[in-house]
Amino acid sequence: MEILARSTCEKFSTTVKATLNGVPTKVGPWFDYPQTAPQGTVVLKLTDLGLGIDTKVSEDPPRYPPPSPPSPMPPSPPSPMPPSPPSPMPPSPPSPVPPCKLLCPLAAGAASVPLFIGADSGQWPLGPAPSCLNGSLEVQCAPPVASKCHCESKVYSTPFVAQREIRTLPGRTRGMKMYCFNITVREPLEQNSPCGDSNVLSKVEFWADDNLRRSIAAIGLKPSGATTMRFLSPSWGPVGDDILKVSPIRWTKAQADGGRICLELSRGTDLNSFCVAGNNTCWLFLFNESGKCCPLYRTTLP
Repeated sequence: MEILARSTCEKFSTTVKATLNGVPTKVGPWFDYPQTAPQGTVVLKLTDLGLGIDTKVSEDPPRYPPPSPPSPMPPSPPSPMPPSPPSPMPPSPPSPVPPCKLLCPLAAGAASVPLFIGADSGQWPLGPAPSCLNGSLEVQCAPPVASKCHCESKVYSTPFVAQREIRTLPGRTRGMKMYCFNITVREPLEQNSPCGDSNVLSKVEFWADDNLRRSIAAIGLKPSGATTMRFLSPSWGPVGDDILKVSPIRWTKAQADGGRICLELSRGTDLNSFCVAGNNTCWLFLFNESGKCCPLYRTTLP
C-alpha cells in the first residue's frame, strides 16, 4: 500500500506506526523518494500486510478517547509592546499536493480496506495526536458485479498475475489512447493443484460496459521478448454480461512474464467510463488452458 504525503511530514523526529485491525503491522511504514513523485511529496509505504480474500476487516472505526480539558493558566502581567518590525514579503504558496490515494492489495478481492492515519500520541492506536499527516480513508475492493464464470477465480490460483497499475500509451492514430495491462508470472498458492499446474495463459476477459462496444478499436498483444505488438478485433459476450473477451492469446509462462495487453480506445472514451468498476479501475480474468481456472485481478491507473 502506498500513500502520497507531503515531504514536510518526513523528518528525523517523525515516528510513523501502522496497525491492521488494531494489531501493529509486521513491517513498519517507511518513506520512499521515487523520481516520478510530484515536487514536495514523498511516498509512505506499507508492505507485507498479508491481506487476502478471507481477511476479516473490522467494521467498527477506532474509538478515540475524548480530549483532555486544557489546564488553567494563571494570567500573565501585561508586557510593553515593542515597535512592530516592517512586514516581510509573504512566501510564495506551495505547489498543490495531490490527495492521498489508497490502492487495493491484489488479494483484497472481496473486502473494503479502511486506513486511519495519525501521529503517535503515546496511546497508540487509541488516540492520534494532531500532525501534518492526519485523516482516514476507505476504498472498496470488491468486484462491481457477481461473476458468471464457473471457474476458480481466486487470485494466485495460477502462475499468471495481472500487475496492479495500468499504463497508457498513444494509440495508432490521432485521438486514440491505449490502456495497457502488464502480466507477470509467480509461484501459485498451490503449485501441485490443477490450477497451480497451469502452463498457458489462454485468454483474458474484462468487465466492460456493453454500451461502449463501438468505442474500442482493437486489442494489442505483446508477449515478453517481442519487438512488435499484434492487434486483435474486440469480441464481446452476450448483451448484458458486460464482458470483453481477448482471445486467443495462448502465451506460455515465458511469453506471459512481462507480456502486455492493451485496450485501444477511441477519442472521447476513457478507461473510467469503459470499465464498469469506475474510479479508473478495471477487473480482468486470466484463463488457463483448461478454462477451469480464471483468477480475477483488480487493476487501476496510478
